[in-house]
Amino acid sequence: QPVQPALRAQLALPAGLGVTVEQIMPDSVAAKAGLKQFDVILSTDGKPVRTPADLQEAVAEAEGKSIKIEIVREVKPQTIEVVIPAAD
Repeated sequence: QPVQPALRAQLALPAGLGVTVEQIMPDSVAAKAGLKQFDVILSTDGKPVRTPADLQEAVAEAEGKSIKIEIVREVKPQTIEVVIPAAD
């Protein structure tokens, strides 16, 4: 979901940038990559993520490859590499 205004202010994020991870399903690609609930996803492979649709599109385009996801977790920026499995 889009980043809430209070969190955006706390993290000093530009308006319209980032989505908040609301839930991680056990054994999902996101869980295996180390993403956690309340992480804020800022970009994938350097492309800004402004909406959940941006993230879904980046994941679909990366099928069968790995992507670098820039996040903020507990006010600390991090980069996580995620391997997106090919569709069956």
